[in-house]
Amino acid sequence: TAMKRAVKCSAVLVLATAAWLACLLGAGGLQFSPAVAAIIPYVPLLVICAFGCYSLGYLGYCMLTFNDCKDASDELNQQIAEAKRELGKNGIKL
Repeated sequence: TAMKRAVKCSAVLVLATAAWLACLLGAGGLQFSPAVAAIIPYVPLLVICAFGCYSLGYLGYCMLTFNDCKDASDELNQQIAEAKRELGKNGIKL
């Protein structure tokens, strides 16, 4: 499935790049107002900045909604104590 994701991401990247280049070079007789034409060269930078903002926001959201696993922590501590007792019975000191 990782390869499918890589192919999908590559296809989207190629299509987006082709669309940006078509707009940048005016392929197919595309005509833009001077204000829009001035922004087109900076679209990749704006996309990267938007992706960075989204990533930071998502990371912050995940940190705020992180759930503590109290039951799993207790179970792990119990297993560690049990392993120490068993190793102590076999003459291994920790």
